[in-house]
Amino acid sequence: MLRQCGNGREAVKAIRELAPDLVFLDVQMPGVDGFGVVEAIGPLAMPAVIFVTAYDANAVKAFDAEAVDFLLKPIDDDRFARALARARRRLEERTQQAMGARVAAVLAQL
Repeated sequence: MLRQCGNGREAVKAIRELAPDLVFLDVQMPGVDGFGVVEAIGPLAMPAVIFVTAYDANAVKAFDAEAVDFLLKPIDDDRFARALARARRRLEERTQQAMGARVAAVLAQL
């Protein structure tokens, strides 16, 4: 499902309601910026994030927020494809880790 939000508050609401696997967040949004969205959702509930911005000054902060990637505007098609591939790998890793934890829990009960 693809959903676009007009500001950070809408993004927080949509993430809470839809529980997406991946979100693209602009660093600068009206109301609540991209980092504020991450903070509002919280690290345990936050889906994978690719930050998008016209300014590279926030790249380190984005990776400190555990972003999958950081895209600079204007976005090059090849760079977008690489970011999306990285996100897919991260999501696959999360799924495998969750499955491993469930299997370990079942085995521990035997």
